[in-house]
Amino acid sequence: MELLGGRVKDIVKEVNAQLLAQIRISEERMLFPKISYDEVIPSGFWSSVKSVYVNVAADYKDADGEAALKSNPTESAAIGRLPIIALKRELNSRLMEDIEELINGGYSDDAVVKKVTEIQRLNIDSVFLRLELDTNRALSNGVIVTNDGTNTNIDNVRVDYLIPEANKYETKVEGDTTLEDVKNVIKDAKNRAIYFELALADSDTLDKLGQAEDMRQAYATKKGISGTLDGHLDLEQINEYFKPKYGFEFVETTPNVRVEIKGVATPKEAWKPGVITFVPTAKPIKIGHKGVIEKRMHFDDGDVYTDLGKYSMMSVLSQKKDPYTIVSRLETRAVPILDAADAVCILSAKKK
Repeated sequence: MELLGGRVKDIVKEVNAQLLAQIRISEERMLFPKISYDEVIPSGFWSSVKSVYVNVAADYKDADGEAALKSNPTESAAIGRLPIIALKRELNSRLMEDIEELINGGYSDDAVVKKVTEIQRLNIDSVFLRLELDTNRALSNGVIVTNDGTNTNIDNVRVDYLIPEANKYETKVEGDTTLEDVKNVIKDAKNRAIYFELALADSDTLDKLGQAEDMRQAYATKKGISGTLDGHLDLEQINEYFKPKYGFEFVETTPNVRVEIKGVATPKEAWKPGVITFVPTAKPIKIGHKGVIEKRMHFDDGDVYTDLGKYSMMSVLSQKKDPYTIVSRLETRAVPILDAADAVCILSAKKK
């Protein structure tokens, strides 16, 4: 089977370049690539490992004595099989006609490539959006669900990263977040030798913290201003206070991600409102991944297979007849994994 009369196979290098460029574009506009690292998991089974950030001190020993044996970070009960992320789109008649005109009209390879990859570039962005959605959920809830009405053809699996109950806090005032609330978390964590590098929160919660009287007063004192500042502090000012004093900074999270439910694009809550999550590292999420079977097998069926590398994504361009259609498919096995869950602390706004 020859895809588009063999033209696509003639421009595979250019097709690959376009797809890799889309990966870079998606990385730039989303949060999760900035706060995560990725790791290939050959077994296909992920596990959340206890933190190296809640460590124990070394011991002294005599010159002739043995070193004391310390325990390694151990796997928690959070373990599971990497789910498959997959989607496909078909080039509609308009796109097919455009491609046909480009090929028959002798247009440049670049013009053909951009049109052929148009749908697959959307697929790449969709995989990134799934990881963005679940990364925000993992950090703000400590839990993700593989089938919440946004997925099809998958069992309902609940992934619980087992954040300790002792690491969960609530604000004093209903619906508000103050400097005192944040300092209470910092103090309690410090007493348990837990230190933070980032605090993640939605924009509304950051606004409430910036509006809090004690936050504005503390910032004014830092700047040598008597009294309390009017208005509210923005994110830059909040970090100007916290970074030098407590060693961490705040990051604004993603509130919603658009998903398709029964054919309709619908905003779905990503970050749980009113939550601040404190983490001990700048990259608290590991994207565990492994290629699907097609990534490991070499089929000679006329389709165009592209190993995208990132998150083990496999791109497949194929065709079907009656009517003639090009199908763009993208698959991988991947899931965000919350590392160091025992050193993650969550402050939730007290409900009204």
